[in-house]
Amino acid sequence: NLVFANSAAIAINDNISLKGTPATPFPSLINVSRVDGLVSKVTVVLSGFRHDFPADVDMLLVSPDGKKSIVMSDAGGGTSVSNVRLTFSSTASTDVPSSTFTSGTYKPFNYLDSAEIGELGLLLRALTALI
Repeated sequence: NLVFANSAAIAINDNISLKGTPATPFPSLINVSRVDGLVSKVTVVLSGFRHDFPADVDMLLVSPDGKKSIVMSDAGGGTSVSNVRLTFSSTASTDVPSSTFTSGTYKPFNYLDSAEIGELGLLLRALTALI
């Protein structure tokens, strides 16, 4: 298994009009290279997640050729969470919860616009085919 990571902290800016960007740094990059052969699975792990209103946080993966895949949008509800480890996998048995979530493995989901998910070809499975 190959692991590509960015261990730098990402600050989620609550007031975009004051900060100018939704996060610092934005975008947060993970460079993937030297992947030979067929990629059969892509998993996204978010460690140490903390936010006062998780449903405000949206996560998007963008492939090198610009194809986009929503990992999480409008999930987690309005209850503050701290030090949560979220693992996103297309083979998970449960969607990321719309209400308070705890550490676990979830399918990616966009609660605001589920039509967007279908267009993305089942999210992480689409990225698997692109890498």
